Amino acid sequence: MNLRLLSYQDSVLPLNYSPGRGHAQSSKKPAPHQSDFSGYNSDMRWFLSILLFVVGLALTIYYRKITEMIGMKIGWAEKFLGSGGTYYAYFLFGIVAFVLALLLATGVVDLAWFGWA
Repeated sequence: MNLRLLSYQDSVLPLNYSPGRGHAQSSKKPAPHQSDFSGYNSDMRWFLSILLFVVGLALTIYYRKITEMIGMKIGWAEKFLGSGGTYYAYFLFGIVAFVLALLLATGVVDLAWFGWA
């Protein structure tokens, strides 16, 4: 008796498999730019862009209150941006987050830029 262990490759059906005879199905492959997770990437892209927009807007408008609420000075900002550099750094973080949200929403920047494919 010849016993053989089945591997994963033995159990996978070919792409052009059809259950009936004479009904060959064409194996349509998605275009290179499409993926199975395109809906996920689109949803995540919009979620991140809205989140970055809100955070950027809040940092830009309320940078003074946020800095006073946190109560800590950013050392490198005070050193390189001068006196009050922490306030200016939070304002700049807000501008960068706002611009990044716009680029992400319009599709100029992809999620792969963040390390997410």
